[in-house]
Amino acid sequence: MFTNRYLPILSLLALMLITPLDGFSTEFPKIAKLEDKIYRGQETVWIGDKEYDVPYPWRGNKIPAPAIPPSNFSQIPVEHTKDGSRLYVTRQTHASLLKLFDKAREDGFHFKVESGYRSPDYQRRIFLRKFKEGRDFDDVIRYVAPPGYSQHALGTCVDFAPGNWRFGQREEYQWLKRNASAYGFTETYPQKNKYNYPWESWHWNYSPNDDPHIQDDIDIQPENSKDQEIKILAEKDLDNNQVPAS
Repeated sequence: MFTNRYLPILSLLALMLITPLDGFSTEFPKIAKLEDKIYRGQETVWIGDKEYDVPYPWRGNKIPAPAIPPSNFSQIPVEHTKDGSRLYVTRQTHASLLKLFDKAREDGFHFKVESGYRSPDYQRRIFLRKFKEGRDFDDVIRYVAPPGYSQHALGTCVDFAPGNWRFGQREEYQWLKRNASAYGFTETYPQKNKYNYPWESWHWNYSPNDDPHIQDDIDIQPENSKDQEIKILAEKDLDNNQVPAS
């Protein structure tokens, strides 16, 4: 049986259990801060004058896009772009894309592209435009990759029209699944993909080495002012085009 001499000790123990004291919890703030870095503050992007946390599945999948000289871009023929938009891809991608178009034409298909190269700044302006339409970051991020996370910045991928779920129901999609690999194109985000991204049947990347983040023979020297006009043209149609998901 406990005697009165143990009561002060028991009272102190009870107080420690029900009242969090700074002196007895020095490790807990450290754990909380580490968890905060892992889940909320590890990857962020600046859009306008505000910083946003990058959510999954984008988090951890940042794409290190090279600084491609504008002189290394070629324009996709307007007869193969949605609404005649001026869209660009790298020269290597362009050459293979034209061969793909020729083969598709022989088989009775005519493809239209609705998005090609998009720089991180272009991606940022997509968000700003959506914000002006009244949409918030959490809504836009469901459909549009944050700046620095879009494969379009590589200049090697295209979005075929229509850039939505309907494309996966079309015969053109089945044709690409049968033939695109012969021209170096792969479907980056199939229904089950390693990135855990939503299925994007319309998004195809030129990756002859089977690595969507590597491209051969790209000169990544700094841009010069003489070539700047091409970059401007590549992004000029932002306000006139529908924005695809990635």
